[in-house]
Amino acid sequence: DAALPRVHRYAPATPILRLPLLDALIKGRVILKAECAQATGSFKIRGALNVMTQMFCEGADRVIAFSSGNHGIGVAYAARCLGMTATIVVPHDAPEAKIARIRHLGGDIVSYDRLSEDREQVASALQDKSFAPLVKPYDDWQTIAGQGTCGAEVIEQVPETIDAAIICTGGGGLAAGIGVYLKSRYPETRIVTAEPEGW
Repeated sequence: DAALPRVHRYAPATPILRLPLLDALIKGRVILKAECAQATGSFKIRGALNVMTQMFCEGADRVIAFSSGNHGIGVAYAARCLGMTATIVVPHDAPEAKIARIRHLGGDIVSYDRLSEDREQVASALQDKSFAPLVKPYDDWQTIAGQGTCGAEVIEQVPETIDAAIICTGGGGLAAGIGVYLKSRYPETRIVTAEPEGW
């Protein structure tokens, strides 16, 4: 719950959407959480704000992150909100639109070749020079807590018991965060992770 005010200061709760067609397909009630309505277009802003607000309060004025897109955009956005600078390590073949968005938000880009370089090593070398902290995309408890604020919002927005939650997963931070929040309220809720076929 401590993550909620850190996130909501710059990223208000996203809406719940309903599609009667989905209800009819499963003969039940389907609730969709519209994270695409975030200012950055993805939930990644949540983890970035939770982590970076704490770093800022501890005196950090710059951060480093590695990302192929959405996490980098979230970190650059959070940096702009908090008056920090952000350096994002991105693969040289990352989508141009995402690189442009990071730059538009004020983030500095450092490119690497994903076939011959390791992004964590590139970020570590930058840290050695700047002493800036690293904002991890998913494998960090504070990032997970930030992503989990999505689940805390669902609990407030949906008054009845949630039987099951299907959560998109890549690195697993969103699923872990939402799962913790939902299970704390509804221990019987089934958590299901999902990803695109063939991913």
